[in-house]
Amino acid sequence: MAGHPFGELLRTLRRRHGLTQAELGRGFCTKAHISAIETGVRAPSGHVVRHLLERLPERRALAEALVASYPPRADWLQAGLALALWGEVAGARTILNALTQLPRGTTGHGARALAWTRFLDGRLDQAVPLLRGGVEHHRRRGHFREAAWALWELGMMLAEAAPGPDALWCFREARRTWTRQGDQADQRFRAIVLHSEARALQRMGAHRRAEEQAAKAARLYRALGDQVGEGHALLEAAHAAHGAGALERGRLLADEARERFLSTGHAPCLGIAELAVAIALLDQGPARASEAAQRLARAEANLAQTRPELVLFTRSERARLALLQGDLAGARALVEAALQAPAPSSERAHQLCLAAAVGQKPWPEARQELLRLAGAIPSPWERHATLRSAARLCMQLGRWRWAAELYQAGESWWEAWWDPSDPEASTALSGVSR
Repeated sequence: MAGHPFGELLRTLRRRHGLTQAELGRGFCTKAHISAIETGVRAPSGHVVRHLLERLPERRALAEALVASYPPRADWLQAGLALALWGEVAGARTILNALTQLPRGTTGHGARALAWTRFLDGRLDQAVPLLRGGVEHHRRRGHFREAAWALWELGMMLAEAAPGPDALWCFREARRTWTRQGDQADQRFRAIVLHSEARALQRMGAHRRAEEQAAKAARLYRALGDQVGEGHALLEAAHAAHGAGALERGRLLADEARERFLSTGHAPCLGIAELAVAIALLDQGPARASEAAQRLARAEANLAQTRPELVLFTRSERARLALLQGDLAGARALVEAALQAPAPSSERAHQLCLAAAVGQKPWPEARQELLRLAGAIPSPWERHATLRSAARLCMQLGRWRWAAELYQAGESWWEAWWDPSDPEASTALSGVSR
């Protein structure tokens, strides 16, 4: 195994986490395949690397070992992109920087890798033209499947920066560009693009449409026998159903996703599914508080072991549960702890509403903070969805006046943004009509 630090590290980490070769490869490659990678006999494809990075938490170390072990290959792009979208910036840079050195024949892949490094640097203005260049490079050479993948990446990039019509257009164009050959790759590509579209629609507040697209993706994954992919799509559908107010359907979908993760031993997303179930139960009121408490405890325990960075999402729900059970002191302590940690805009908005509900902040102060937070969100669709979500939480907390104020603020911003005389709105409208 000399000269193959990736294989050596993979074996060490697998054993550290108590996994057999068969368990590590379940769902995407065989025991013999994992053995060949560990012994340095076989170089892993980008598809395999992506799945290994998803199942093992030491992602940066694995990325560094990969680059140290093998010359870069174009299909590593999916592994580098996955790390970028998961927020594993250091590991993503390691792989993407290696890909920018690809030989001339893979210029399109090199341009795509360079685009993502610029995106990670916060330079969307440079990243988008580079990625569009990659799309055109593949098209000129008749590599339409690669062009479709690059269009999907462009949609993901735009959705990460500010979900809106341009991202949705890229996903639709990716489906049109893909050359169908009646193979499993057709189904997999369509499932991935539909799933990504559902996620963007969910962030834009188009919950019913998001649920429809996620359900289509889940059916395609099921036809492929990909239970992990199906679980992810079902979880997306659960979030969308919850956002649309279909609480019991959201709970059932999240439970179904949990079953898929359990049956495949996919621990990283098990806690997220448990949390989605707990939230749906909490939203149904005191009658289901005890069941919600059990699910919440299981979610937190699982996330602490597999995705510690996501434990912060359980604190707001534990605070809400404590408030529901009359434990005001406990709720205050949990909200205070939640506010100390970094959080995405939608989660912070919920925390601010809870801080006012437990008396930690006066409502006018919490509302002003929340409006400043929403005003900083670049996508008007996501800004609107964030305020509506915070308003729904206020309704569940019985703070009807707060909910009305947030709804009114959201609608006022929305109407102002759609005013054709507003330059910002005019620019956005040109993207909608595209």
